[in-house]
Amino acid sequence: MLRTLSQIQLEKEKEVDNFNILNLFLNINIWVKIIILLLISMYAIFSFVIINQVRAMNKIIYVPSSSQILLVTSAIHLILSISLFLTALVIL
Repeated sequence: MLRTLSQIQLEKEKEVDNFNILNLFLNINIWVKIIILLLISMYAIFSFVIINQVRAMNKIIYVPSSSQILLVTSAIHLILSISLFLTALVIL
């Protein structure tokens, strides 16, 4: 069978598209960005766990002078970790 020039060009374009997808998948920069975002999101989840632990500790041992300071500090930590994630999401 004789193929036309347009059919050959379409086949080559499909091969190039497949190569571009494979090249994008194997690109190390994208994997580094994904890993960094995953680690930062795990850190944000960890800071949420810290708030829960501080609340549980305050229910068991309530010291008026330090309980509020620890709760505010953990809330600031959560806000900063979420802002770190959002900043990394925008930059990366």
